[in-house]
Amino acid sequence: MSGPEFAIASLVVSGFSALQQGFAAKQAADFNAAIALQQAQREREIADRNADIFRRRQNALGASERARRAGAGVLPNEGTSLLVADAFLDETLIGEATIRAGGETRATRLESQAALARFRGSNARTAAFLDVGSTLLTGFSEGKFS
Repeated sequence: MSGPEFAIASLVVSGFSALQQGFAAKQAADFNAAIALQQAQREREIADRNADIFRRRQNALGASERARRAGAGVLPNEGTSLLVADAFLDETLIGEATIRAGGETRATRLESQAALARFRGSNARTAAFLDVGSTLLTGFSEGKFS
């Protein structure tokens, strides 16, 4: 092989290498995005489960408290007893909503990470094509093929 042939071979290998790196980065980014989306779904499921557990525990606690008051002769639908029951229900609903909102926040953060990973992967692939073009143009401009 002569000088120009080596130059052409070198440019081809450099270009192929840049493309491979870009495509590998894109595949890695797509994989990371898929994992983040799976984790986001899992965060929602965990939050829903935890909210349901919290609600059941609060319901059991409320039932126990109502039974205790009834055993003491307190009427459940009048006066202070009713206010306490309403406040307890409000706190239960707020706690359940807080648990679900926390899961949603974590899931949204993971979905944002997935979108960013896909964006970076797309940019890596585009950069690989630009690197190939740059390498070829540099080779031609330097007259390596004469």
